[in-house]
Amino acid sequence: MTPQPLTGPVFDFHARLVKRPGAVGQLLSTMDSCGIVRAAVSAGGIVDLDRLSRQIVEGGGVCRDAKEK
Repeated sequence: MTPQPLTGPVFDFHARLVKRPGAVGQLLSTMDSCGIVRAAVSAGGIVDLDRLSRQIVEGGGVCRDAKEK
């Protein structure tokens, strides 16, 4: 089966942003090259992927500062 081209804007719900110089620019550049127009970004390592998936489906949130360990 041949993949079909996307016909609308892509919204990435799984973008992670790490604390590193140039991380924002790299993310935006990658998004541009892939045709992604928006992204829901969370700090890497703040929410484990199982919890994040559950919150996307069921709702909810996390009240933690990205500086906390």
